[in-house]
Order: sequence, then structure tokens, then C-alpha cells
Amino acid sequence: MSQYSPDTGGIRPIAVTIADACRISGLGTTSIYALLKAGKLRSCAIGRRRLVTYESLEQLLTPKPAATDNAATEQPRRRGWQKGRRRKLVLTPRMPQTAA
Repeated sequence: MSQYSPDTGGIRPIAVTIADACRISGLGTTSIYALLKAGKLRSCAIGRRRLVTYESLEQLLTPKPAATDNAATEQPRRRGWQKGRRRKLVLTPRMPQTAA
């Protein structure tokens, strides 16, 4: 565990461990590793330790301003169309029945 805590007099770390990143963000380790893999968090490896940069953690958790120019003109999407394409109906011809 690192020595960083919110009451350390405002000293901001350069990088934190995965466990500290989980504690700071409230996310789980699986989510942190998924964000690292997706490139949304930056990290560095020192020896066998993986450290997440505090700056990238702050950028991820800082709320982004909402885009107001397209929000008023954009139509809401229909839920049924998002799940994929419709299935194609294929009719198979019936075999003619022979009279016995």
C-alpha cells in the first residue's frame, strides 16, 4: 500500500499501484486492467510492479461537459433496432404430394 491518502497535506503522487487506483476510483481490479488494455488509463512497469499514472486516473474520473449543440436536434434511437439485423424469412417449397 502506498503512503498516499487524501489528508497528506495535498501531496499528489505521480503514480499509484493497482490496489490504490481501485481504492481511489472505486473500481475493481478487473475494470482497472480493462481500462489499461483499452488505453483509457496509462501505466508503467517498474520491475514486476505495475503503476497507474495519477494524471490519467484523474482525467478518467473528471466529468466531461455535455455536448449541447447536437443534443437538441438528435432524434432518440429506437431500442428494437439496436440489437442487430432482422432475420430473413426463407420459404422452402413444399414437395408435391403424389396420389396413391
